[in-house]
Amino acid sequence: GILSCSNVYFPFAGSGSEIIGFILAGFNKQYIEASELNSDYITIANERIKAWEKVNIDDILKIKK
Repeated sequence: GILSCSNVYFPFAGSGSEIIGFILAGFNKQYIEASELNSDYITIANERIKAWEKVNIDDILKIKK
């Protein structure tokens, strides 16, 4: 299920890896605040986040067992 929490701020969002981990851990993305100076990384992060939102992490974990 979706976990709730206070807002989480990622000051150096980069390519979005920490944000993706946050979402895959079950937290709601509505609580994410992030910043990144490099506009190329913002584009990359947004595309990676969109792709990973479609992934069911439980299915991946079953495959690895």
